[in-house]
Amino acid sequence: MAPQDARGNPINPRGARRRPDEENMMPSHDLSSEFSDRPPLSDAAVVEILEFLRRLAEDLESQYCGEIHRYYEERSRDCDNTPLTDPPPMTDDPPF
Repeated sequence: MAPQDARGNPINPRGARRRPDEENMMPSHDLSSEFSDRPPLSDAAVVEILEFLRRLAEDLESQYCGEIHRYYEERSRDCDNTPLTDPPPMTDDPPF
């Protein structure tokens, strides 16, 4: 059974595959080198910290949902305007 937080929600282990909606998020920064000397913590302390960070993220998303939405809208518009490949040559022949 997967590890769960205090609310019974599954906790993703390090290196777990991201959900599709997380694929388009801003790139994450590798903090492992910045916090390589982490002190040992109890299971309860780790879960409390994790829950705090989740609530903080939820509050930020709620407070700044317009700004977040605008950011991703602009990013998707930029991507939509950039052709990935050259368009196929125009011919009178049908494709099939």
